[in-house]
Amino acid sequence: MKIIEETPTRLKLRQRPVMLYLLGLFLLAASLWALWTQVMMVGVWDGRLLGVILFLAGLGTAVLLLAVSTTVIFDKVAGTVTVCRHSLLRQTEQGYPLARIQQVTVGLGREHDPSDRFVSRTHHLLLVLGPGQLVQLAGGGKIQVSRLVGTAVRIQNFLQ
Repeated sequence: MKIIEETPTRLKLRQRPVMLYLLGLFLLAASLWALWTQVMMVGVWDGRLLGVILFLAGLGTAVLLLAVSTTVIFDKVAGTVTVCRHSLLRQTEQGYPLARIQQVTVGLGREHDPSDRFVSRTHHLLLVLGPGQLVQLAGGGKIQVSRLVGTAVRIQNFLQ
């Protein structure tokens, strides 16, 4: 999670899934290149190859459409934290009072969600609002743990 704006009364953070964006663009570019070389340049129109090309294009499109960017705004003047999640398909916004935040922590997915079997090694930056009330702000793998912990510390320092 990257700090976009930091003033004494406002802290704005953003996480963009750049690798997912690049993967989606790569899959779309690869499918267009394959379509161009096979159909236009070589003149071959094979049904199986066309199926693979369309699958790659669909997969790239799905990745681009479903990749979610998160923006979090801590505002001391309004006394709120706003979590905005947006993708190409939809946008959601949730607001919480700053007074409800008990802790900012980093934890493994399985520690906080027992049904999280497939991404149990994914770390999450979490706002603890109360017993059993968690708001996930960002996620990352083992490599990004130190960055998430640093962000959690900066948020805690801002809230004090």
